[in-house]
Amino acid sequence: VEDLGIPSRISPYGAYQMVFLFLCARVLGLISVDFALVGLYVGAFAQAVLIIRFLRQCWKMNVPPEPFYNPPTVNCAVTCVVGVALGMHPRHWLISGSFIYALVLVVFLVPPQVRTASPLHRAEQPE
Repeated sequence: VEDLGIPSRISPYGAYQMVFLFLCARVLGLISVDFALVGLYVGAFAQAVLIIRFLRQCWKMNVPPEPFYNPPTVNCAVTCVVGVALGMHPRHWLISGSFIYALVLVVFLVPPQVRTASPLHRAEQPE
């Protein structure tokens, strides 16, 4: 849990959450779709807590979210994929909300990463 206080160490927890969602869909889905859906809601809640914690720590430490943001944020797309695979309607609030949430993250987090990786930005850097 101490790792959640350092943005560069939060990334594995995002991957754990994605694995949890896929396991819920596969393993709990064999027992009951209802159990798998409970796992989906638990995973979605864990993802929300993780991204809030991640962005809060970035703000507190005055560091940009990139390059560490991919696993803590990409898993909102996994919530959509697993939810639809379990039979949820794409317009269900959890699926729609996760999709909109993913779009908002893309709008705010990807442009700084693209700028940093672009050759023009590297040309501006003093050597």
